[in-house]
Amino acid sequence: MITPKHPVLRKVLPYGLIILFLFQLFLSPLSSPARAGEKTFSDIENHWARDSIERLVQLGIVSGFDNGTFQPEGKVTREQFVKMLIEANRSSLTIGSDTFVDVPSTRWSYRYIETAVKSGIILEDETGPQFLPGTNITRQEMALFIARALELTPDENSLNFKDIDQIHPSYRGLIGGAIEAGIISGYPNGTFRPDESATRAQAAVMIIRMLDYQDRVLSELNPEDQVMRVPMMNDPVALDPGLIADSLSGTFVENLFEGLTRLGKDGKPYPALAKEIQISDDLMTYTFTLRESQWSNGDPVTAHDFEYAWKRVLDPEFESIYAFQLFIIKNALSAKQGEVPLDDVGIKALDDRTLQVTLEEPAPYFLHLTSFYTFYPVHQDAVESSTQWGYSGENLISNGPFKLSDWTAGKQIELVKNEHYWDAEHVYLNKAVFSVVPDPDVAYAEFQKGAFDWFGEPLHTPKGKMLIEKEAHITSIPGIYWYEFNTDSAPFQNKKMRKAFAYAIDRDQLFLEIGFDHIPATSIIPSTMEGGGKPYFTDTDLETARELFEQGLEEMGLNDASQLPEITITYSDSVTNETMTRIIADQWEKAFNIRVKTEGYPWAEYLSRLRQGDFQIARMGWMADFHDPISFLALFTSYNRLNNTGWENSQYDNLLVSSNYETDPVKRMALLSAAEQIIMDEMPVIPIYEHANVWFNHNAVKGGYLDAFSNLILKSIYIDKP
Repeated sequence: MITPKHPVLRKVLPYGLIILFLFQLFLSPLSSPARAGEKTFSDIENHWARDSIERLVQLGIVSGFDNGTFQPEGKVTREQFVKMLIEANRSSLTIGSDTFVDVPSTRWSYRYIETAVKSGIILEDETGPQFLPGTNITRQEMALFIARALELTPDENSLNFKDIDQIHPSYRGLIGGAIEAGIISGYPNGTFRPDESATRAQAAVMIIRMLDYQDRVLSELNPEDQVMRVPMMNDPVALDPGLIADSLSGTFVENLFEGLTRLGKDGKPYPALAKEIQISDDLMTYTFTLRESQWSNGDPVTAHDFEYAWKRVLDPEFESIYAFQLFIIKNALSAKQGEVPLDDVGIKALDDRTLQVTLEEPAPYFLHLTSFYTFYPVHQDAVESSTQWGYSGENLISNGPFKLSDWTAGKQIELVKNEHYWDAEHVYLNKAVFSVVPDPDVAYAEFQKGAFDWFGEPLHTPKGKMLIEKEAHITSIPGIYWYEFNTDSAPFQNKKMRKAFAYAIDRDQLFLEIGFDHIPATSIIPSTMEGGGKPYFTDTDLETARELFEQGLEEMGLNDASQLPEITITYSDSVTNETMTRIIADQWEKAFNIRVKTEGYPWAEYLSRLRQGDFQIARMGWMADFHDPISFLALFTSYNRLNNTGWENSQYDNLLVSSNYETDPVKRMALLSAAEQIIMDEMPVIPIYEHANVWFNHNAVKGGYLDAFSNLILKSIYIDKP
């Protein structure tokens, strides 16, 4: 989590984020919206809507969840209303507290508090913002809050929204939801009754009606406007879900394909192609019932497609980087190693609509895994049509919200809406065009001119002054930027030498010279995860670094630094990576009186060099695939193909295996902590900083966001031009 001690991040988060958040909270439609006279939310399948209702349940505004009942006569307090809005996006506010002492932890949270204070919903004194927990919120207060959040100018004297017809239809949808819920009355004037308290029923229906109203507004968008243009630094490595391992390629695959589950904005898995999920009492068997869906060529998506795709990844002959993600499945590791046939793996299509999966041991994160692209289905006939399938646009049949219409290498990729997608009615973009623009300065300049609608991560890395632009969106994510040692290459077989290089880096200087404000990392698990962010060493500890350096030389039988082999840092081509590597090389030269070379390569060649062990020190990093520390720790097991370091430790491996069998969460976390202690003592990798995503979009682009793992999600985006 980005905290207030990072002023640049607070400075760049715009006031306008409140609008973006309200869109994301109120955007998705329901298959059967509640009406004011009803007391249940039935047939709600859309996961965004269900998530909103779950927030209401947690706050006591709505009771139950499966049927989503509410208490029609109960009143909504100011406390409940404000917490509903804040908690819906996981701020640091604690339910049950009477103050907002931990807010603002992000700029948008602060905007909520400011707006609530101005609307009279909460008070502010010398101790900070607070509210009266037992005081009911009035319809007027709720309406004023919404209006001010949207930067309208409600007339409190005449009690109407005098400029409501001058704003975008998508904004009017929010007011329209409140009107239809009976919280405010009228439409052209948008009047409300100031002295009446809102009921729980009205508050709940307002949320649902906003979703419904927004859906109707979106259905009236101009189809010709629904084209999004985005620059990218280079082509994706591939578009094969079973093959890719980088975030740029991942964004394309996330929009072209869909699995059993899909991550929500909160990082949790929700049903996607899996209509129902049954889990056995011993937590070892998962039975997925698939909804009816089709491939982009009209063929049905079946359970057999999942079985084929997963076993393809586990085939010993298939070079899948992420095969280890499936090793939690029974006999998966043995099959990958060629010890048992693929038929013995615990993946079985019982019929066209039923997939049964048996695990090796309980895994609390398995449903998170099924939302990861290695677990996506592929079309068998398409895959087997060419040995190069996924490396070009040829026969790329997919099952996600979009399909590939063009891939001109080195120039552009064009995605168009997949009319066969099961939820196509809620995909609003008709086309997304991604153009290769290697230089971020050029890409950003073109974005400012209007040539592009979106600019930023994971397709480009903003830098320098871009990072302090008031329009920038910045979100913390579970990721670490690091440098990896080749522990099979001299002098980095020596642990003390590795630790010396790690301790000698001045991270504050890095951030100052590059021009952004990130959280320095001294562990490989980020602070956004449970148990993460521990300080395993002190940043810029030159005294200890030089002592370890001398001890390392002595252990290797060297008299001085001049006898060391040439030191080279390898990095993937980008302006930021080049600058970062140059600064670190300069710091090491000054700390140890040595020469350090730097070498940059295009992304595909760079990955190939790492996999072949053709490096000494390499720039790398990791964004978690699911919210669990093992997503980072498992990278460095002896059997993980992504472990480029050559480092192996049997005790480390055993701790991670044991953690999968441990059902007590406290004991399991202790095992993972012990594993992290080992790797930070051995130091095969140098953590540099925790990731934060930075991106920009023009005002007409609505509903855009990066998911919890940095993928740009196109399904929620629409273009709303004046």
